[in-house]
Amino acid sequence: MILLFIGGFSQTPDIVDSLKGQLEQIKQTDSLKVNLLLQLSYHSQNSPFEALRYGEEALRLATDLKMQKFQAYAHGYIGMAEDKLGNSADGVEHYVASANLYRGLGMSHEEAYALGSIGTAFLRQDDLNNAIEYYKQSLEVFKEFNDSFSIANVTLNIGESYREFDQLDSAEHYYNEALRIFNQLGSQKEIMSRKAMIIGNLGLLHYKKGLNKKAKQELKESLERYVDVDELTPKVIYMSSLGELYCEEGNYLKGLDLMEKSMVIAYGENLKEQIKDISLRLSNVYEQNGDLAKSLSYYKRYKAFDDSVKNITTVRRMERMQSRFELNKKEEQIEALNRLNQLQKILAYVLMISAVVFLIFIFKLNQSNRKIKEINGRLLVQKEMVEKSEEEKSLLLRELNHRVKNNLQMVSSLLNLQARQLKGHPAAEALKAGRYRVEALTLIHQKLYKHDVDTKIDIKDYVYELSNNLVMSFAQNFQLELDLNPLVMKIDKAIPLGLIINELITNALKYASRNNVFPWLKISLNSTDDDGFVMIEDNGPGLPDDFDFSKASSFGIKLVNSLIKQLDGSIECDSTKGTCWKVYFRKT
Repeated sequence: MILLFIGGFSQTPDIVDSLKGQLEQIKQTDSLKVNLLLQLSYHSQNSPFEALRYGEEALRLATDLKMQKFQAYAHGYIGMAEDKLGNSADGVEHYVASANLYRGLGMSHEEAYALGSIGTAFLRQDDLNNAIEYYKQSLEVFKEFNDSFSIANVTLNIGESYREFDQLDSAEHYYNEALRIFNQLGSQKEIMSRKAMIIGNLGLLHYKKGLNKKAKQELKESLERYVDVDELTPKVIYMSSLGELYCEEGNYLKGLDLMEKSMVIAYGENLKEQIKDISLRLSNVYEQNGDLAKSLSYYKRYKAFDDSVKNITTVRRMERMQSRFELNKKEEQIEALNRLNQLQKILAYVLMISAVVFLIFIFKLNQSNRKIKEINGRLLVQKEMVEKSEEEKSLLLRELNHRVKNNLQMVSSLLNLQARQLKGHPAAEALKAGRYRVEALTLIHQKLYKHDVDTKIDIKDYVYELSNNLVMSFAQNFQLELDLNPLVMKIDKAIPLGLIINELITNALKYASRNNVFPWLKISLNSTDDDGFVMIEDNGPGLPDDFDFSKASSFGIKLVNSLIKQLDGSIECDSTKGTCWKVYFRKT
C-alpha cells in the first residue's frame, strides 16, 4: 500500500471527454495544446496505455517548443504510466529526467515529488536500498519547505517499504513518526484516511511480531476509522487479518464472519490479489475447524486466482515452443527433400555406368549418410550451444550496462546531495564537476543498455543528449546549435571522447555567459573512414593570450590532455572570436 506522490487518479469520463473535445478543436501546435495533452495524460492514469500515448505526444511537442517545465511534467506522467504497466525500469528513467528538469528550473518542491516517485519505482523492483535512498532525498527537500503533509506521506512510505522487507522494527519507527505528524495536521478526510492506514499497518506489523492483543486493538481501531473513508483495499486487508486473528484465538464464529465479509467486499471491487489471499486463509481455517468441503471449495478458488497469471505465461511459452517446433520441422522436411532430389540424380547416373559401380556407390553413400548425420547432429548441438551462449552473453551485457548505469546514477545523486549540503563552499563546484563527468559516463551505459547488445554507440545521439542535459543543468539561456553526423564507436573509444566533450561543453557553459547577453554554443561532429572530428565553439570572452593548453594547471584541461592521447588524437584551440576547440581523433 505504497502511496503515489502525485496522488491517486480517478478517471472521470466527463473530464476526459471534455479535454478530448477541446483538443480536436486546436489546429496549431502551441502551449495550449501541450497543456491539454498533459491534462489528458494525468486524468487517464487508470488507463496507462492511453496515459502513455498522451504523455509521449505532450513530451514531443514540449521538446519541439523548448518548454522545459512541460517536458518535466510529461516525463513524470510517462513514468507513472510505465510504472503501472510494470515497466519500472523505464519509469525510473522518466522520473529521473523529470527530476533533472525540475532541478534545472529551480523547482525544488516538484523535484522532491519526482525523487519520491523514483523511490516507489525502485521499491516495485524489490530494490529496498535505492528506494529508501530516494525517499530520504525527497524527505530532506520537503523538510526545507516545511511541507508537513508531504513529510508525513514520505515517512509512511519508508515505513511501508521496511515492512514489505520484514524489517519490522524500522517499519514501526517510521509508522509512529508518520502518525505523530498526521495527528498534528487536523481532521480532513485525506488525513483521516492516512491515519487509519497507519494504525491498520501497525496492527499487521504487531500481528506478525506475535503481539496479538495489541494487533487486535489496532486493527479494530483502524476498521472503525474506515467507516468514513472510501478506500476499500486496506479495509479488506485489515478485516480479513482481524478475522484470522480471532480464529487463532478460538473465536471461529466472529473470525469467519469478518473474513467472509471481507471476501464479499473484495469480490465487489474485483480485488483479485485479496480474493486469492483470503481464499487461502479461509481454506486453512475451515480445514482446522473440520469443514473439509468448504476448505476444499476455498482452496480451489485460491488456485483459480493464483494460477490465472501463471497459466497465461505458460500458454504463451507453449505457443512459442510449438511455433519453433513446427518451423524446425518444416526446415527439416525441405532439407530432406533437397537431399533426396540430389540423391536421385546421382543414382540415375550411377545406374548408367554399371551395376558394380552402383553397388559400390550405394555402400559409400550409406557410409557417407551416416557420417553426415553424425556431423549434422554434432553441428546442431554446437549451434544450439552457441546460440544459447550468445543469448546469455547478450543478456548479461545488457544487465551489466544496466547495473553500471544505475550505480553511476547513484554516485551522481550522492555527489549532487553532497554539493547541495556544501552550498557556498569551494568544494561544491568540484563535486558538481565530478557529477557532470559521472553523468557523461552514465549516458553511455544507458544507451548501451537501451538500444544495443553490442559494445558500440552512436556518438551523434550521445552528443545531442549530453549537450541538452548540460545546458538544462546549468539553467542558462544558451542558444544551442548542433551540426551532428552519425558516428558509431566502440565503448573503449566512446568513453574518453565523451569525457572530453563533457569537459569542453562544461567550460563553455561556465565562462561563455559572463557579461554576455546572448550566449550561444555550436557543436559539430564529422568523420571520415578512419578519423573523427569534433568542434565546440562559443561566443564568450575567449582564453588569455598567454594560455598554453599543454601546460595548463586546471584539472579539467589536464584530464582532456590525458584522454586525447587514448584516442591517438590532437586538439587545437582558437580564441580569436570567443573560444573554438577542434578535436581530431582516430575512430578505431
